Amino acid sequence: MTSYNSAMPERSADPELMKAACALLDAGGSRGTGFLVSPERVLTCHHVVRSADDAPILVSFPHGQYRARVELVDAEHDCALLRLTQPVPAADARPLLLATEPAARGAAWEGYGFPAATGQAGLLIEGRIQD
Repeated sequence: MTSYNSAMPERSADPELMKAACALLDAGGSRGTGFLVSPERVLTCHHVVRSADDAPILVSFPHGQYRARVELVDAEHDCALLRLTQPVPAADARPLLLATEPAARGAAWEGYGFPAATGQAGLLIEGRIQD
Protein backbone atom coordinates (compact mmCIF):
# COMPACT_ATOMS: atom_id res chain seq x y z
CA MET A 1 0.00 0.00 0.00
CA THR A 2 1.20 3.52 -0.62
CA SER A 3 1.47 6.59 1.54
CA TYR A 4 2.54 10.12 0.71
CA ASN A 5 2.24 13.62 2.13
CA SER A 6 5.09 15.33 3.95
CA ALA A 7 2.59 16.62 6.54
CA MET A 8 1.76 13.09 7.74
CA PRO A 9 2.57 12.32 11.39
CA GLU A 10 6.02 10.91 12.11
CA ARG A 11 4.65 7.45 12.96
CA SER A 12 3.66 6.94 9.31
CA ALA A 13 7.28 7.33 8.19
CA ASP A 14 8.44 4.31 10.25
CA PRO A 15 8.68 1.31 7.88
CA GLU A 16 8.14 -1.18 10.73
CA LEU A 17 4.85 0.48 11.70
CA MET A 18 3.75 0.46 8.06
CA LYS A 19 4.64 -3.24 7.71
CA ALA A 20 2.71 -4.14 10.88
CA ALA A 21 -0.46 -2.55 9.42
CA CYS A 22 -0.15 -4.23 6.00
CA ALA A 23 -1.60 -7.66 5.36
CA LEU A 24 -1.40 -10.37 2.76
CA LEU A 25 -4.96 -11.27 1.71
CA ASP A 26 -6.08 -14.66 0.44
CA ALA A 27 -9.55 -14.31 -1.05
CA GLY A 28 -11.06 -17.17 -2.99
CA GLY A 29 -7.88 -18.03 -4.88
CA SER A 30 -6.87 -14.40 -5.38
CA ARG A 31 -4.08 -12.79 -3.36
CA GLY A 32 -3.21 -9.18 -2.72
CA THR A 33 -2.34 -6.52 -0.19
CA GLY A 34 -4.59 -4.69 2.26
CA PHE A 35 -3.93 -2.25 5.05
CA LEU A 36 -5.48 -1.55 8.41
CA VAL A 37 -7.57 1.65 8.45
CA SER A 38 -9.26 1.02 11.83
CA PRO A 39 -8.80 -1.77 14.38
CA GLU A 40 -11.50 -3.84 12.65
CA ARG A 41 -11.30 -2.69 9.00
CA VAL A 42 -8.89 -3.33 6.14
CA LEU A 43 -8.81 -1.43 2.85
CA THR A 44 -7.82 -3.23 -0.35
CA CYS A 45 -8.53 -3.30 -4.08
CA HIS A 46 -11.82 -4.74 -5.28
CA HIS A 47 -10.06 -6.98 -7.81
CA VAL A 48 -8.31 -8.76 -4.91
CA VAL A 49 -11.59 -9.82 -3.26
CA ARG A 50 -13.91 -9.97 -6.29
CA SER A 51 -13.92 -13.78 -6.43
CA ALA A 52 -14.31 -14.28 -2.66
CA ASP A 53 -18.12 -14.14 -2.86
CA ASP A 54 -19.36 -14.80 0.69
CA ALA A 55 -16.37 -16.92 1.70
CA PRO A 56 -14.17 -15.66 4.55
CA ILE A 57 -11.02 -13.85 3.49
CA LEU A 58 -7.76 -14.79 5.24
CA VAL A 59 -5.93 -11.65 6.39
CA SER A 60 -2.29 -12.33 7.39
CA PHE A 61 -0.42 -9.62 9.29
CA PRO A 62 3.16 -10.13 10.55
CA HIS A 63 1.71 -10.59 14.06
CA GLY A 64 -1.13 -12.98 13.25
CA GLN A 65 -3.98 -14.08 11.03
CA TYR A 66 -7.57 -12.88 10.99
CA ARG A 67 -10.69 -13.61 8.97
CA ALA A 68 -12.70 -10.91 7.24
CA ARG A 69 -15.70 -10.38 4.99
CA VAL A 70 -16.33 -7.70 2.38
CA GLU A 71 -18.27 -4.82 3.91
CA LEU A 72 -18.30 -2.22 1.09
CA VAL A 73 -17.22 -2.18 -2.55
CA ASP A 74 -16.56 0.61 -5.03
CA ALA A 75 -15.97 -1.38 -8.22
CA GLU A 76 -15.58 1.74 -10.37
CA HIS A 77 -12.57 2.89 -8.31
CA ASP A 78 -11.36 -0.67 -7.57
CA CYS A 79 -11.71 -0.33 -3.77
CA ALA A 80 -13.07 -2.66 -1.10
CA LEU A 81 -13.46 -2.30 2.65
CA LEU A 82 -13.23 -5.48 4.71
CA ARG A 83 -14.48 -6.04 8.26
CA LEU A 84 -12.34 -8.30 10.43
CA THR A 85 -14.13 -10.82 12.66
CA GLN A 86 -12.14 -9.41 15.59
CA PRO A 87 -10.23 -6.14 16.01
CA VAL A 88 -6.44 -5.97 15.79
CA PRO A 89 -5.01 -5.00 19.21
CA ALA A 90 -3.22 -1.63 19.25
CA ALA A 91 -0.14 -3.39 20.65
CA ASP A 92 0.13 -5.39 17.39
CA ALA A 93 -0.59 -2.72 14.75
CA ARG A 94 -2.01 0.76 14.41
CA PRO A 95 -4.18 1.85 11.48
CA LEU A 96 -2.43 3.73 8.70
CA LEU A 97 -3.60 7.23 7.91
CA LEU A 98 -5.11 8.05 4.56
CA ALA A 99 -3.78 11.15 2.81
CA THR A 100 -6.23 14.03 2.75
CA GLU A 101 -4.47 16.19 0.17
CA PRO A 102 -3.89 15.56 -3.54
CA ALA A 103 -0.46 14.20 -4.44
CA ALA A 104 1.82 16.80 -5.99
CA ARG A 105 4.20 16.01 -8.81
CA GLY A 106 7.62 15.23 -7.35
CA ALA A 107 6.20 14.23 -3.93
CA ALA A 108 7.88 11.26 -2.26
CA TRP A 109 5.90 8.07 -1.66
CA GLU A 110 6.52 4.79 0.13
CA GLY A 111 4.82 1.51 -0.57
CA TYR A 112 4.72 -1.91 1.03
CA GLY A 113 2.96 -4.89 -0.41
CA PHE A 114 3.05 -8.50 -1.44
CA PRO A 115 3.68 -8.71 -5.19
CA ALA A 116 3.59 -12.16 -6.76
CA ALA A 117 7.36 -12.02 -7.28
CA THR A 118 8.04 -12.08 -3.52
CA GLY A 119 5.47 -14.70 -2.47
CA GLN A 120 4.91 -14.44 1.29
CA ALA A 121 7.68 -11.87 1.77
CA GLY A 122 6.66 -8.24 1.69
CA LEU A 123 8.46 -5.65 -0.37
CA LEU A 124 9.18 -2.05 0.74
CA ILE A 125 9.55 0.37 -2.19
CA GLU A 126 9.77 4.14 -2.57
CA GLY A 127 9.81 6.75 -5.30
CA ARG A 128 8.57 10.12 -6.48
CA ILE A 129 5.28 10.91 -8.20
CA GLN A 130 5.97 11.65 -11.87
CA ASP A 131 2.51 12.61 -13.14
